[in-house]
Amino acid sequence: MLQATLTKNNTGITLKGDFFDLEYLYGILHDFVNEIDEENFESNNILALAYEVRKAMQDARGREEFTTPFAEDITLYYYSTEYVLPYLLVTIGILRHRLAYRRMDAKHYAMVYLLEALAEKALSEGSDQYGPGILQTITNLNLSYDDYAAPLLEMATLDFLVQSKARKLSQLVPIMKRYFNPGLLRDETISQLKKDAKRLNTTVDKLTYEWPEIKW
Repeated sequence: MLQATLTKNNTGITLKGDFFDLEYLYGILHDFVNEIDEENFESNNILALAYEVRKAMQDARGREEFTTPFAEDITLYYYSTEYVLPYLLVTIGILRHRLAYRRMDAKHYAMVYLLEALAEKALSEGSDQYGPGILQTITNLNLSYDDYAAPLLEMATLDFLVQSKARKLSQLVPIMKRYFNPGLLRDETISQLKKDAKRLNTTVDKLTYEWPEIKW
């Protein structure tokens, strides 16, 4: 069964399961991508999560060995990957959005609900004060899936990453609201994005920024 825990420094969530758990999740994520049937902010974020799930399946991220009381001579494995909080929660929000507007199978609903429950449980373990409200608030953000969505999410995440461990959970929602809700900071950020795109002779949606080393 899939499991999720908050990383040591409150930076992300460690998602883990056996090979078949992850293979099933990977297939579900690709069903959503196939349903979208175009490259955009939604499909790119779902694909990014699917990529990490696949790398975990391939034993290219983390691995945990364990045995059970029923077969102590057999070693079992959980494979895992870490995923930074803003991107994971926005991706869960995207999946929820797709379910609201497209008729899909019960397995797709079940997996999205499971991901929500796992994320909420992990966040609540990190902070009883902030955890329960974070998932609901971010997944309900009025994300405008335009050319600004991807660089805004990246800049919000970079802002989140420089927060101390003690402040990450308390600042996550305010940071996301500042970048995605109408207001001065959003307007100023979009203005800067346009300038950066012009200076680099590219489009806003293709902008990327240098990330610090992630301290999970």
